[in-house]
Amino acid sequence: MRISCLRSLAVLVALASLLSAGCHDERKEALAIKAAQGKYESWLRSRVPFLTNIGPSVLYAYEFSVLKEPSRVRPYITYYLKVGDRDGLIELQFVIDMDAEKTPVGLARKTGSFIRLPPRRVDVDAKNPGKGRNLYCGFLLYPNELETIVERVARGDPLLDLCTQADRGKGVQVQFSRPRDTDDWERIAKK
Repeated sequence: MRISCLRSLAVLVALASLLSAGCHDERKEALAIKAAQGKYESWLRSRVPFLTNIGPSVLYAYEFSVLKEPSRVRPYITYYLKVGDRDGLIELQFVIDMDAEKTPVGLARKTGSFIRLPPRRVDVDAKNPGKGRNLYCGFLLYPNELETIVERVARGDPLLDLCTQADRGKGVQVQFSRPRDTDDWERIAKK
């Protein structure tokens, strides 16, 4: 009985060691991707040339992160572009495929969304004014129309067609919920 318990304990220790090593490898890979951020950004701009048209006046925010999946980690880049004066945001997301040496080899995902400003509904907690969440509605953009839309945003076009489409609930709908007390999108809509 005692030997059986010791074997079980040994198996558990070995399993924990393997799991710990796997997590460590994943963290190491994520840090390596973040350290090579410039390489992935440059590669993306060379494969998606319309990104070079995005000027500082329309770029609202940019995020470089690492997408952690069960079997791998990959670079994940998001752009937020201001539409018109205060009409909305375009969210562009790109996931980059890599080979074993962490060299970019292709785009795993290229998606876009139009997010209508201001928020349609504000969920307010009556006990805590200022708390709650803002709800933004929008719709998915087709990958083949992203270049044209980014060019229009870069020119300063108001994109009233997208605003109308969002207001009427057309297309594949998306919703974004953000904490009201830290919602910077709400400030764009009020400027």
